[in-house]
Amino acid sequence: LDLTGDMQYPEMLLKEYERFGVSFRREHGEFAITLADIANRDTKDAARRAYRLGIWNNCLDPTKWEMVLTSEDYSDFHHRLKGDLYINQKRTLAHNWFYLNTDLYSALVRIKNPHLAIDPLLDYEELSRRAEQVIPELDQLRTIKNRVPTKTIEIGHQSCREIVALDAEQHYKWQYGLAINHKQFTTYDDVLNQPVVLASFADRGFYQPEHPKEFDLGWLRQLDQVFVDILDVHGSDCYVQITLKGANAPYTVIVGNIDMALLDEQKLFGMPFGFNPYPKTRRHNPAQDTIRYETDRMPSNIKPYIMLLDRRTGQWVNNQKKGLEKVYMGWESINRQILVIYLISYERILPVWVAQVKIDDRTVDRVRIRRQLYDY
Repeated sequence: LDLTGDMQYPEMLLKEYERFGVSFRREHGEFAITLADIANRDTKDAARRAYRLGIWNNCLDPTKWEMVLTSEDYSDFHHRLKGDLYINQKRTLAHNWFYLNTDLYSALVRIKNPHLAIDPLLDYEELSRRAEQVIPELDQLRTIKNRVPTKTIEIGHQSCREIVALDAEQHYKWQYGLAINHKQFTTYDDVLNQPVVLASFADRGFYQPEHPKEFDLGWLRQLDQVFVDILDVHGSDCYVQITLKGANAPYTVIVGNIDMALLDEQKLFGMPFGFNPYPKTRRHNPAQDTIRYETDRMPSNIKPYIMLLDRRTGQWVNNQKKGLEKVYMGWESINRQILVIYLISYERILPVWVAQVKIDDRTVDRVRIRRQLYDY
């Protein structure tokens, strides 16, 4: 945990009850499979094809984790090519769940966080209740230098932009039926006219369409203003805070400590709500940091954050209960003049809000220059 005092309640909720994990690569010798002498030919073949082992935090309970072993599989490619699910050729060989001993888990959390001021094993509802009483002290997270001149050129529900999957995960989740009333949505405006019904993530970690969650996202219709502020970061004028709000919107979304020079065109950067949150998957023995950062190695003055706030009281709001989980950002084209921002639903199933914002020429020139520092 990076924060102190009562701010640890929302930070703990958005880390403990969020999915994150580590991927081990076979081609780099990061895991090995040892078979019994009696293993048959099919087992040996499956073991040969295994190329990834992932260990993930299960977001349902503290101490709950899971492990997935994945293999390549092209056996039915020609058949799959005729259908909708052929983007990749991988199969899950094993999916296992396990708990850590609670005393051990609590001790590990406290060793990692000697400044821990809260109970690390609070259940979800109690942690959420305490977190929503907190008013974040934004000045402890950043210092604003000046506001960037911008022009909002599109709000998705106002332009009736068509909803399309932004990545393979969303494509598959739609095909699997996790967006239960997805076929009723053609545009971003449609999403705000009726409740969004999504399959719940429950039990050991399975999606359950028969026990759906329903979210009323109509309040996003009032979210029609985008502000970009330059933050006071030594050596750069490209770190920003992005604020999504509206004159009549009940909530405000704040995204901070984002280096605009590290955002790409035609490749969206996604980050879950939280404070210096863990990415969904990161490598064991990672490559050098980019915006897909290693959380533990982020300098304290540029740790990113995304939060939902009550516009009237300033209190932190549990975004998960409002049906929001993630923000995607990127440049619309290589000239880096138009910033595209998406809000993504519960379980990363559906994009539900989008805006395009034109950044002023002076700021864009700074972004272009700083971008060259990373091109090597």
